Amino acid sequence: MTPTNKPQGCQGCFFAESGHGFVPDLAARQTPQFDIIGDRPWKSELTSGQPFAGSAGFVLKQWGIAAVPAIKLAWDSGKVTLMNTLRCLPASLEESQRFQRSHAHAQAAKHCRQYDAVAAPTRILCGEVPQRAWFPVELAAEDAVDRAAGRELKGVM
Repeated sequence: MTPTNKPQGCQGCFFAESGHGFVPDLAARQTPQFDIIGDRPWKSELTSGQPFAGSAGFVLKQWGIAAVPAIKLAWDSGKVTLMNTLRCLPASLEESQRFQRSHAHAQAAKHCRQYDAVAAPTRILCGEVPQRAWFPVELAAEDAVDRAAGRELKGVM
């Protein structure tokens, strides 16, 4: 499968027609210890067909992984899977941001979970999109508290 083709399983997803490309997981060579999960592929990921191929991947690989000895050891041993919450690039950043906190985006993220590799015991969620995909109920409750208090939604980290 090339990065521009989508598998049959994408049919029925909110982004099936408007999303660009498809980037599968870069699965661990051995039983994974860590899954590192980003938000969505960007142009460099679509070109290479691998998650974390762009500038965020450079930072992750050069500094993030190296900063945590357990992750570095797992990385060097082929026990880290890289993946994105969404496997395609939404048609525009505005489309992605507009739907980021919406039910449609949550459904698209859930739809993409069918492609998750074998789950590692530890998942590292990089950014708001994966955090909202894995903890939708908790973060919706946090958003409701923020709205009730008159605060701007702060997102998650």
